[in-house]
Amino acid sequence: MNTVEHVKKWSLRASALVLLSLVGLMVAVGGGIAGWFIGQGGFNGLQQNKTHGELRLEVAGQRLLNDAVEATVELPAGLLTFQASSPDPAGYTMLLVKMPAGKTITDYLSGLAGMANTGVQDTETAKQYHDANYGGARVAGDKCKVSFTVVLQPGTYYIIAFWGAGVSDTHPRTQELKVTGDAGNVTLPDTPHKVTLEEGNNPPRFVTDDEWPADGRILVDNETSVPSETVFLPLSPDATDDDLYKFFHHDGAEPNWLSTPFSEIRVCGMAPTSPGHKVLVHVSSPPGEYVLASFVFNPKYNKRQYQLGMYKRIKLSPMA
Repeated sequence: MNTVEHVKKWSLRASALVLLSLVGLMVAVGGGIAGWFIGQGGFNGLQQNKTHGELRLEVAGQRLLNDAVEATVELPAGLLTFQASSPDPAGYTMLLVKMPAGKTITDYLSGLAGMANTGVQDTETAKQYHDANYGGARVAGDKCKVSFTVVLQPGTYYIIAFWGAGVSDTHPRTQELKVTGDAGNVTLPDTPHKVTLEEGNNPPRFVTDDEWPADGRILVDNETSVPSETVFLPLSPDATDDDLYKFFHHDGAEPNWLSTPFSEIRVCGMAPTSPGHKVLVHVSSPPGEYVLASFVFNPKYNKRQYQLGMYKRIKLSPMA
C-alpha cells in the first residue's frame, strides 16, 4: 500500500471514529463514548487541549473554553443560550453538566472512568450520573452550527468539550460555571417544531415531523429512561430505507462505518440529555436528506438505541 492510500484509509477510519464520539456520553452504565473514551485511557486530569481546531462557544456575551479557560464564569440563573461552532471537520461534543452533591469535576470524570472499566455501579452513584447532564451540542465543520437554550437553576455547572473521537482526546477542555440568582418562573419559548424522545413500555423512538427547518429551532424533550441524544447525519442521495435498516439493525457490537448510507461523516445536533429535560436547539445545516439517530447504550435492553430502532429519516428544508 502506498503512502497516499494509507493516509486515505486512515483518514476514513478516523472520520468514522468521530461518529462514535456521540455514543452515550452520560449513560449511567458503561458502554457509551465516555466509557469507550475513558476506558481506553483517555482521562488524564483536567489539562486543557489547545492543539486542535478552534472551538467557539459563547453564552450571555462571554466566551467559554478560550485562553482564559481556567477562570470561572459567573452566569445569572434563568434562560441561557449557548452558541457553538467549529470549523474543525473532526468537530466537538460539548456537555453542560451539573455536579452531583459532594462531587468535584475530577471525581465526576474519574467516576465515568470507573463505570467505563467495569460497566457496573451502585444504584445511587449511577443515578447521579444519570441525572447530571443538562444539555449539550455536537458541531462539526463550517456546515454545522448549533445553539442550545436551557433554564438553569443556581448551582455549579461545567462545560466539558471532547474533540473529535473521544478516545483520541486525552485532555477534554473544561470550564466551571457558577450560576447565581433566582431563575423565577421562566420557561423555554414556544416553537412550532418539536421532537419527543419516547419510550414507555416500548423501545425508544423519535416522535417528530418528517421535515425540519435547515436553519431553525427545535424543542427536544427527552421522555426516555436514559440520557439520550438527538443527532443527525447527511444521507447519500441514493440511500434507501432498506440501506438504513441494514446499517442500524445488526447483531455486531458496532456497525460498519466504512460502508454507510451517509454522504459524509458529519454529525450535528444535541449531545445526550438527561431524562425529563427539555432543551431548545437551533441548528444550522445545509438542506437535504438526513437521518436522526441516538447512539446511546440502553441498559434496559442491553443494546444501543439505534439497534432498537431509534432512528428516523428527516428532511432539512429552507423554511420561512
